[in-house]
Amino acid sequence: MIFEILREYNLTLGTAIALVEAIALYEQLGFQHSLNARAAVRHDQAWELDLTQDTAYACAMKLGLISDTHGHVPNAVHAALAGVDYILHAGDVGPMDVITELEVIAPVHAVLGNTDYGIALPVTRLEEFGGRKILIHHIVDVDFPSQTVRELLSREHPEVVVFGHTHMPFDELRSRIRFINPGSASQPRGGTAPSVAILELSGETPTLQSIALQEY
Repeated sequence: MIFEILREYNLTLGTAIALVEAIALYEQLGFQHSLNARAAVRHDQAWELDLTQDTAYACAMKLGLISDTHGHVPNAVHAALAGVDYILHAGDVGPMDVITELEVIAPVHAVLGNTDYGIALPVTRLEEFGGRKILIHHIVDVDFPSQTVRELLSREHPEVVVFGHTHMPFDELRSRIRFINPGSASQPRGGTAPSVAILELSGETPTLQSIALQEY
């Protein structure tokens, strides 16, 4: 059979062997090219999936920030924080009635302040909203943080720290961590107005709106 083909096409045995080897090499290269193409497609699909996850990380969410209510929620707070998804209370709450009233607006995540006694709240909270870590702790000295705070920052790596105690608004970025104090809603100090704030998580950088309360 083989010799008949060789005679028909006037081929020598050596030429036939060379052709067979060439065909085998072509098929091997073609198969490898196909594998590379499929791998490239899979790589592209994986990259697109990661990009989708990054987009989900930046989903829009509004957090109401409040602190140092000391047992009193001014009526203006309801209008100022209307429409937020959650409320973060940074301590010196007063009685739990304050939390109950704020929960009419949105679910509340609160911590104890140095004047809070007899209420069931933690000293510190680490919450995650839209893939972002937010630490809530009442007393935070931004320039000279306590050992407790330093350990929390080193261990948890939050993107935002929400604190209170000073009764004055504050918003600064330090060592890639954003420190925010919404001020006091009922007992402002340092010539500031009573205030709350809204932290909007949308895009790569959260935006903060400080809101001065007209009535308290």
